[in-house]
Amino acid sequence: YDLYLSAFPEFWSHTGRGNARAIALLDQALAVDPGFGPALAYKAWALAQQPAYLWSDDPLADRAAAADLAQRAAERASDHAPSLVATGAAIALVGAGLGRATQYVERALEIDPNNSWGHMRAGWNLIYAGRFPEAEAAFHHAETLSPLDPFRFNMKIGRAVVAREIHDLDTALTLLDEAMSLA
Repeated sequence: YDLYLSAFPEFWSHTGRGNARAIALLDQALAVDPGFGPALAYKAWALAQQPAYLWSDDPLADRAAAADLAQRAAERASDHAPSLVATGAAIALVGAGLGRATQYVERALEIDPNNSWGHMRAGWNLIYAGRFPEAEAAFHHAETLSPLDPFRFNMKIGRAVVAREIHDLDTALTLLDEAMSLA
């Protein structure tokens, strides 16, 4: 559990180096307890981020490993909302089933309706589904819940994608500028 918690500041730093350190710490946690659901979920998410943010030397291997870990995490996540969000995020990022990803995030939000990360991930899933007004609302709610969130830049980027899709290019550019100042 301590190793799992030690990974948090690493992947919340949102850098390739931090993400790699988080994966190493989660590997250590899983060496102690290979069935620890939260560590499986967060490692799946961290691996899925590798190719998504161009941090990966082997994107196909990272995606495959993330999909496998997400499946294992899903079997053990039970009612741990953060693990459900991490599992859903990993599944969505590797393209392993938007419906499944959405189910995990929705379940997390039933358990913890104030989970900002869950609302942000819901926003991205809604973008992938082409449901832009709902996505905008999810990102806005996530930002309201956590105005200093380390992933606030990602909420802004999501809102910029929505603005672009509804042909409000000025707002999209403003949001992208704001996101870049936060990243």
